[in-house]
Amino acid sequence: PAGISLEDATPSSEDSSEIPSCCPLGKDILHMYLQGDDHDVSLKIDSTSFRAHKCILCARSGYFAAMLSGPWSESNSDEIELIGVAPEAMEIILLYMYGAVPNLDPSQCNITHVLAAADMYGLCGLMESVAYALRRYYCHFFHKPCTDCCNGVLFTLPLASTYGLEELWRKALKWTAKHFARVWSNKQFSLLPQEIQKKCVDTCIEGIVREPFHLSFLFHSVNLTEFQNRC
Repeated sequence: PAGISLEDATPSSEDSSEIPSCCPLGKDILHMYLQGDDHDVSLKIDSTSFRAHKCILCARSGYFAAMLSGPWSESNSDEIELIGVAPEAMEIILLYMYGAVPNLDPSQCNITHVLAAADMYGLCGLMESVAYALRRYYCHFFHKPCTDCCNGVLFTLPLASTYGLEELWRKALKWTAKHFARVWSNKQFSLLPQEIQKKCVDTCIEGIVREPFHLSFLFHSVNLTEFQNRC
């Protein structure tokens, strides 16, 4: 929408009514962003530029508040070059900051890039939305395991660990411990960082200590040598 090619600086024609907003005020602010009205700064990523407003950026993000109100050279610039963020992720970041309800369907965005950008810019609310999207689209709300959510939970674990999504991390660990026989045989499990594999095994062992009757099932479900090696 408001992300524009440097070769085409015409205002966006996208209607803000097509994008859901969080509230009536958010709808008005979102319209201002999409139309590029009275913008006073452009955020440049490679060949893409996003028209924005310093007051909104500062109000919504501590990162931008420090950049635009402190001694940094960017505080007096009308164009800021950003690094370490993909243009597609930045589009979602800006839509969120301007009051839109972000579309985090994995078919529509790279959720890893969005999470990294939300963490970089200190957008805790967006990180919570990403955590919900991971639970919904990747973990299937931790129901009985299927092929998709087995892969999805294993995809989610490193992200939850890296970005401090504590509740999601605990639920994912608990789910892997409950369904260890299905999860540990998944190729994706062997590709996890060793510290996360160990945490999964430790969580499973803690569950066995609390509920010893699961021990015989464990040895029937998982190769004993493999289990000892993982411990």
